[in-house]
Amino acid sequence: MKKVGFLLLFVILLFLSPQYGQAASGGNTRILLDGVQLSLPDKVEVEIINSSVMVPIRVIVENLGFDVNWDKQTRKVTITKEDTIVELAIGSKAAIVDGTEQLLIAAPVIHSDTSLVPLRFISETMGLKVVWDNQTKEVAIASPIVAPPVIEQEPEPPAAEFPDTTETPSETTLPDGSTNPSHARLATVDGIGFDSNRLMIAITGSTVPNVFTMSDPNRIVIDIPNAKFADTFGNGQLLGTSPTGQLEVKDYPDVKGVRYSLFSNSPSKVRIVIDLNVVKSYTVYNEGEHGAALFIVDLSAPDPASVPVVPPVPIESNGRKLIVLDAGHGGTDPGTTGISGKLEKHFNLALTLKVEALLRQIPGVDVVLTRSDDTFIPLGDRAVIANNLQAALFISLHGNSVLSSPTVRGTETLYYNDSSKPLANILHRHLLAAAGFKDRTVKYKSLKVLRDATMPAALLEIGFLSNAEEESIMHTEEFQNRVASAIVTGIKEYLGLP
Repeated sequence: MKKVGFLLLFVILLFLSPQYGQAASGGNTRILLDGVQLSLPDKVEVEIINSSVMVPIRVIVENLGFDVNWDKQTRKVTITKEDTIVELAIGSKAAIVDGTEQLLIAAPVIHSDTSLVPLRFISETMGLKVVWDNQTKEVAIASPIVAPPVIEQEPEPPAAEFPDTTETPSETTLPDGSTNPSHARLATVDGIGFDSNRLMIAITGSTVPNVFTMSDPNRIVIDIPNAKFADTFGNGQLLGTSPTGQLEVKDYPDVKGVRYSLFSNSPSKVRIVIDLNVVKSYTVYNEGEHGAALFIVDLSAPDPASVPVVPPVPIESNGRKLIVLDAGHGGTDPGTTGISGKLEKHFNLALTLKVEALLRQIPGVDVVLTRSDDTFIPLGDRAVIANNLQAALFISLHGNSVLSSPTVRGTETLYYNDSSKPLANILHRHLLAAAGFKDRTVKYKSLKVLRDATMPAALLEIGFLSNAEEESIMHTEEFQNRVASAIVTGIKEYLGLP
């Protein structure tokens, strides 16, 4: 689902000092947006509540061109821009982003008639670069920028992790005959942070980090060649020619901590080590602009031992291909509500039954439904049904809704595992052509029914029941028959069936 913003770019350029987690001192907090100080309402301050930095949402998003609506009766804040929407409820950690629930690290609060939300939510959901300086109590926010690609290198044979480096920096003769330390042209490591299970390294200059793993004990090593620590690294608290230190990591049991050091002086190289309690998968990528990047090592991928092996070719049972169809919600779980008051669960079931009927006409295909009537099926049981049957595919059908923004519309298809993306792409292409709605694209989404499936799986959001035009079409037999046929066509194409 489309984010409110274009790029996740959360950066911590200053280490969180031991004082982090205390309340911000009153009267001296500032919020800077692209270098310009924003005016705060009277008696409104940036606050720290249970170790979460809380900022006034209206001040930030209105200056970014978002619309903000406060419903005093329901105590909800609704933020909209173009066809995207975010809903926040005071006192609730559950935020709704384009109709999908996301959990906050801290619930929004109201102080001095102003809604405060976690700073991390601002960065992750609205695609902003955010820096919190705990000493000055200042929040600096920058608009998102385009990320350059990351070029990975082959691991080099590891030497001693953190040797004592006391060599004198080499000097290079410049065109004018003078000499300057080669360090003057080195990239600089400006800051390191760990948040949301990601190590973030702020780098200025040209370099290509090299990431590899080591064992006994388990750790991930990041070497940054032709680099040194910036003079302001760690808020200027690192001294000497060979700084070393540690970054404390809390609330992530798989990570013991993070260490850093100037690995060598000649050539100059910075090494950062993530000490692990278990073997972890990871991905690396860059965010930022050329010459001023944020290098990220993301540990949010499942542990290798817990990742089910998804075969590249769908599993066949007794020579027949088994498809599990999941009609979203049902029984005591009505799903979302349409603009006319009709419940999503009924639309989901009606469409699913039509897809089932068409699939049963295909030779060599078996079909199982997670529910065939208005029955409640626990969320955790839906993919398990498919797993236990060793199904070839798992497809969940839904209708979308954002009642507070009835103009939002369109069709989207969600997947979780990379092995499910080809299925999602094929289904979406046929679904989009049949529905005729706006293309909200194929998207990665961490949903339980998709995470738990051990076979290729996709969740189809057919259209928005909260949009009057789309809802009226979606409840017609002609539309449902057309969409059901398109879904079956997509399944046949993916499975290679005639």
